[in-house]
Amino acid sequence: MVTLPAPFDSADVSAGLSWSRRVVTMTLRQPGQLHRCRYDIAWIELRESAPWRGAPHVHATRRDAPNAPRIAFTPTATKHVARDLLPVVVGDTFDRWWTSLHQARHSADPHRECAARARRIVEWLDLRIELADAYGRGHIALRPLSDDDRPRTQLIVDGTGRLVREELLAEASISRSHVGWLTRTGELIPDDDVLNGEPFAHPRTV
Repeated sequence: MVTLPAPFDSADVSAGLSWSRRVVTMTLRQPGQLHRCRYDIAWIELRESAPWRGAPHVHATRRDAPNAPRIAFTPTATKHVARDLLPVVVGDTFDRWWTSLHQARHSADPHRECAARARRIVEWLDLRIELADAYGRGHIALRPLSDDDRPRTQLIVDGTGRLVREELLAEASISRSHVGWLTRTGELIPDDDVLNGEPFAHPRTV
């Protein structure tokens, strides 16, 4: 959508917000020199002067050596950078460019993974309810673990919804078929296959 002049055409470009003002940041990761200012890495920002009004101005900073402090470009260099870039984003170009970059940044994938994790937790809790019901009806037998048994710990969902490891005390079975574990705190829990994203058969009580 926007054709940038060199060397900005090789920059990593991203969109964000700062104090409700839209910002497009160009990061120059290859060492170079821009209007007599040397840099090891440079950040060129197009910032709105007023929120959601367009008409950005340039803010330019750099490191002149690896691990050096971040410093501003000289006022003269910043003016030249503004002359290079601002004509490219006149009118509504900045608005459309920022929107396009911002939309690309907000992928749905992290939200899908969060939803999948929540579904796994719910399924694990459902299995835990089934085990508790089966135990209450006398269908579950417990076998204390020996020092040679593995695993000795397992993932569980704690009361706040976090995944934590719990030490195991005994194996739980129905008709000699493994269905879960008894923890050191006396909790009856299913395997953690579901929490790891693997299918797990519901306990059969008949």
